[in-house]
Amino acid sequence: MKAVRDETARIIRGNNRRYTAAVVFSFLSCRAPESIKIQASNAQNGSVPDQIVYPYLSHLEDRFFTRSMMRGCLFPNPENKHKDGRLHPVKNRAYSRIGYIGAKADIHGSVSDTITLYMPSIELRKITLKTNPDRIIQQALITAKTKTGIPLAHYQIENNSADTLSFDLPAQNAAILELHIIKHTPNKRIWIIAFYPGFEFSISEKDIISIKTKKKKTENKEGSIGRLYISSIDMVLNNITRLYDNKNSKSPIAGYLNTNAICSARLLLKQPDSYKPFFVDLGTFFVMTIQNNEKDATVTIKAQDYIGVNKNTYLTLGIQEQTNAFACFAKIANALSLSTTRIDTALKRIRLKRMPLNGTVSSLLNALCLLTNAFCACDETGSALIATETLSRHAALRYPVRHFLLNEYSGGKQGAAAQNTPNVINLSYSQYEYEDEYHIGSKDVILYQRIKKQSFPDTYKNVPYGMYPVGGGLEPSFTKRYILPTTFAAIELSDPFIPRAFEYRIIYQYDDAGKAIKAEISLWNFVDKNEGEQLTICIMVKEKPDHILLKAEQITVPKMPQDYQIPDKHAVFNQGDAAAVESHNALNKPLEYKIEMKDCVNISHVEIANLFLKSQFEFSYRMTALGIHLKIWNYFPHHPQTVTVNIYGNRLVAGKEKKTITARNEDDIQRNGEIIKNIEVGPLASDTVALEVLKKMAHFYRHFSTDTSIQTWADPRLSLYDLVAFKSLRGYGFTQGVIDEIEMEYKGYLTQKIKLKQTKKHSRDSRLFLGMVFNDRPVISKRGTDYA
Repeated sequence: MKAVRDETARIIRGNNRRYTAAVVFSFLSCRAPESIKIQASNAQNGSVPDQIVYPYLSHLEDRFFTRSMMRGCLFPNPENKHKDGRLHPVKNRAYSRIGYIGAKADIHGSVSDTITLYMPSIELRKITLKTNPDRIIQQALITAKTKTGIPLAHYQIENNSADTLSFDLPAQNAAILELHIIKHTPNKRIWIIAFYPGFEFSISEKDIISIKTKKKKTENKEGSIGRLYISSIDMVLNNITRLYDNKNSKSPIAGYLNTNAICSARLLLKQPDSYKPFFVDLGTFFVMTIQNNEKDATVTIKAQDYIGVNKNTYLTLGIQEQTNAFACFAKIANALSLSTTRIDTALKRIRLKRMPLNGTVSSLLNALCLLTNAFCACDETGSALIATETLSRHAALRYPVRHFLLNEYSGGKQGAAAQNTPNVINLSYSQYEYEDEYHIGSKDVILYQRIKKQSFPDTYKNVPYGMYPVGGGLEPSFTKRYILPTTFAAIELSDPFIPRAFEYRIIYQYDDAGKAIKAEISLWNFVDKNEGEQLTICIMVKEKPDHILLKAEQITVPKMPQDYQIPDKHAVFNQGDAAAVESHNALNKPLEYKIEMKDCVNISHVEIANLFLKSQFEFSYRMTALGIHLKIWNYFPHHPQTVTVNIYGNRLVAGKEKKTITARNEDDIQRNGEIIKNIEVGPLASDTVALEVLKKMAHFYRHFSTDTSIQTWADPRLSLYDLVAFKSLRGYGFTQGVIDEIEMEYKGYLTQKIKLKQTKKHSRDSRLFLGMVFNDRPVISKRGTDYA
């Protein structure tokens, strides 16, 4: 819950009509920022030039390195790939903005630095340039050019003193945008936060009809406590001036309002000027759909946060060995270009023996939330991944942060009855194993002529097996000792144990940790064997194989198309370099094939079992997130070709052995009898993780019971997992619970709907702890505490 001063809290609790809203859009002329390349040869260590191209929402105050109080912060130290002066494609880096840090001006402010953006041919209209507040570009020249370098238009900055500039630079088919800086704040390095072909567009209060935000769980698997949350926003805006019509070419945002736009919304509480301002940033969102009907005077825009937009993105991060939950969350965050600063380091305690990270963003994060009982979401700025243990959040909430009286809420629909809360939980799980993990480590072949035949003692001929000593008490026909490998699993013999015919005994020697280190095998042979017959003793191990054949594909390539031009037979290039092969065949369109590998695999290498014949039969392949992308050029005019593609690597599979562990609430069983809940969570990484998952599930079901939806007097201070309390309608004190989902809507006034995980304790008297809690909590009458 957001802390505020007492006078502000009284206004929030007293009037839900004292709010104003603001919306800011950020538009980019180029539909995909990733299609822009940037050249910044003077980039200093610590700068991230990619970020200056991506639309920037200037009113977000918690961006790092933009406020005056943050100017002294140390820069991070990412790899400075722009220093080489080459062109680099822009990456969508959503984490806290740093931008471009370049050349340093002298004592007179003179400097020479150039940043060049290379774009698809687009129509330029407006340019946005923003610098850090204490580093002003005083003189510069911005030039728009065609892709061949012909100047189209330019804009001269003279005697500038502002840190934010938005100016018109109209140009058709502009493909190059060059910023050449001549004069700057003396003795300081150039620090550009935003430079892109686009602009910000603010929506005033009078044009906002409604704003609805939701923070909801992505999945609702039975038994899963941890969950990934996605935030969304629905905005209904005034369109009576046809500002948002696609066909309105005179609109200032014509051609810009598309699914590449970014928007942010904020609520501001109206209060006296002497009070500290109170505002709520609803978040940064990416536009998903725009519903615009010419019959209506409104437009509806729906958007989701960064994770919501990318939830179906497929990641191939491989199989993680001997890792932990923190490292897995961080690896996914880095793949999404999100900051890891808000991932709880306590997750390092949850060790994972083996964890596959191949799948969609949503499935991977939900799988980790299930394993760790973690709360996961994107932060309000859209720049960082939040991951923290859910129960650690519950433990911090000893006393409700807000009490709602009878006139401050209306009851909603409740979920399952509290008495049905399980008191016996059976958790079934298995472990991940490598395919062909159990295999022969070494083998020993022994000819039977080395194993002396013996006669089975008459004393035990009629005695059932198991009632006499192995081998009838005789000395073994053959004995051999083995030193076992560290990955030893078992010893297997090629011939079966047959009582009174062929018997054997294996005696193991163990170390202090109880691990087998030596074995002695004794054999007894009581039957005749043919000459040359042999016995194989296999030392079986359980370890990751070097590689196995993951997939074999055969592709039929048709004969050479008539429009093909045979490339130069004498050209010299690297046949293993995909870019070189594609350049050699640039005049001809290849036949493209995609081989998908959407399971838990690590691909080690790819083998194409065909000869590479220069200017006759050429091919190239690239590894992608989904598998292999193959390109083939067949220059044989009369004969189709068959291509065989073998993909090698390792694959994880669910272990065959399924385990079940149980947690019991004996106190509740004594009162209500056994209420059993069976939960199957699939392959877990280790036994330790399984036990932790079960303990937290048991703790969760011990303390939380029903799901309750309640319409409350809107309090924008509240956030997910806040502990709140509601006055009982029948005088039983207060019912309390943690906020599981939250929905808030602004229509000139504020309404709020929350979904609670209701606790089994209904009253807390906090009179003794008034110095530690919010003073808006009422004192609970003594008779109310009898119910707890």
